[in-house]
Amino acid sequence: MAEDDDQTLSPEENRALGKYPISVACNFTGVSEHKLRAFERAELIGPDRTKGGTRLFSDKELEK
Repeated sequence: MAEDDDQTLSPEENRALGKYPISVACNFTGVSEHKLRAFERAELIGPDRTKGGTRLFSDKELEK
């Protein structure tokens, strides 16, 4: 049986793991999708991407 990846990560690694799609990131931060994309273009944040290209924001990215 495979272990859940979150259980094998350190707390810091878990905070850096992309988990939240842009809609959830907007709800958590109160920042619009347009602004989050602009922050990414300006290289102020760098969300992870799925194979399909969906942005996944980590807890660390949301703190920025």
